[in-house]
Amino acid sequence: MTINDLVQARLNPEEAYSDTYTHCEIHPSLILGVCASIIPFPDHNQSPRNTYQSAMGIYVTNYQLRM
Repeated sequence: MTINDLVQARLNPEEAYSDTYTHCEIHPSLILGVCASIIPFPDHNQSPRNTYQSAMGIYVTNYQLRM
C-alpha cells in the first residue's frame, strides 16, 4: 500500500472496500498511540519508561480545555 493507494481510497471509499482482506498491518509508530510516537529514541529506552512517558503525555493534552 502506497500513499497513492490511500489517496484513492479516500476519494473513492466504495472501490477501496474489499471482502478479500484477512489481515491489516499497523505501522509500528501507531501501536502505542500518537503520544508514544513522539518519544525521542524509544528504541534506546526501556519499555516501561516509554509506556510511562506516553501516559504522562495524555495528561498534558487538552490542557486549555480542562482549565
